Amino acid sequence: MAASQGFAYLLALVVKWKLLEAFVVPTGAMAPTIYGAHADVVCRNCGMKYAVSMSSWAHRRQDREPVRTVCPNCGQPSEIGALARILQGDRIIVEKISQPRRWDLMVFKYPEDPRTDYVKRVVGMPGETLEIVDGDIFINGNRLRKEPSEAQDTWLLVHDSSRAAKRVLRGGPRWEPKGSSSGWKLDDGQWTFKGMNATGDALVFSGRLTDEIAYNEEEPSPGPEKNSPPLLGDVKLACDVKQFSGEGSLELRWEFRDQKVRAKISADGQVEMAVSVMLSASEEGKPRENAAHGKLHRSLSTARQLGLAIRDGYAYLIEDDHLVVSAAVGPQDLASFKERKEATESCRLEILGSRCNIVLSRVVLWRDIYYRTLSQIPGIGPEPGWGCAGHPIRLGDREYFVLGDNSCRSKDSRFWGTVPSDAVVGVARWTYWPHSRWHRFQ
Repeated sequence: MAASQGFAYLLALVVKWKLLEAFVVPTGAMAPTIYGAHADVVCRNCGMKYAVSMSSWAHRRQDREPVRTVCPNCGQPSEIGALARILQGDRIIVEKISQPRRWDLMVFKYPEDPRTDYVKRVVGMPGETLEIVDGDIFINGNRLRKEPSEAQDTWLLVHDSSRAAKRVLRGGPRWEPKGSSSGWKLDDGQWTFKGMNATGDALVFSGRLTDEIAYNEEEPSPGPEKNSPPLLGDVKLACDVKQFSGEGSLELRWEFRDQKVRAKISADGQVEMAVSVMLSASEEGKPRENAAHGKLHRSLSTARQLGLAIRDGYAYLIEDDHLVVSAAVGPQDLASFKERKEATESCRLEILGSRCNIVLSRVVLWRDIYYRTLSQIPGIGPEPGWGCAGHPIRLGDREYFVLGDNSCRSKDSRFWGTVPSDAVVGVARWTYWPHSRWHRFQ
């Protein structure tokens, strides 16, 4: 018996040091993909449950100053008091054999203190030249593109219609009909449209889309305009189609920074995606247009979930997680990208019904991570940081560039440069505890 127990113990050590290892994450630099110390909040207005960081607050609990937060789904303010239950950070399993790939969550020895382990997302690979511009990553002068199936954890929830608010709050995120005579009506979280004779009747998203996340406690006030939260346009809109009848169409529209995407889905499942883009400020009045076509696997009357995603300069029409059609949106090279107009208005989203009846049982909106330069983070200072706009970084043959998902609260390669390959511990594959947070990173 003793021999078998000894063998089991030895095997456990081998597994730990050679194959897998467990880590506890104390901070929220990778939130909301990985939580640090946090408290759970259930919104009293819409019932949405979300986490708020307690990493910097727990040690000064005696101050009894409440942490103020805002529900990401409806805009309801809440407070977390001194008696709140503080939960530990997520526990993750790290696999120590595979070489890190782009978008992996990599655990490594912190370059400024090798006794400390960090976990960040790999965005730059050995030998590449990297630059962060307006929230996007450019590699060797070209926009880095995530394929539809890649980096799914970087989609952050903005609004879920199934969590219907008891009270509509001024300025809060929500969908609303365009015009008082609209055929769109909200009924217990479902949006219905009755418009067999209507053409282009729109349901419009109301609310500013920025890179703020509810997880961050005590978010600094916007202050000067240069420190206001950046506006963003990389979003994913998903509609669960419960019913459709008629000979008309369902159309999903997106507009941001002189760029427009319209995905029209006809009753028989035919899809037309039209893109209109003003490539630079110097070309005002001369938009470039292109179109792409595809077809659903089924007709609209039997469709289940349809989605429109705009990400890294590409638009995708998705049916049940399967790509139907895609098209480029805007410039993909760095020089042309820098010539675009500055964003002054929030991203605009619309759902249109024409000559049909529709029931959407659920409408969900996500947004992609916006990577800030250091000069965009309040309190950091004017310097843009390593690899940030105007200061590209060239990675060595054995170096990685890593960023935190919680971009405005993460100390990462923007602060201290690259991670050498001999500092890599492994790749985080799962959250295993608490069990309610079990998740395979993707």
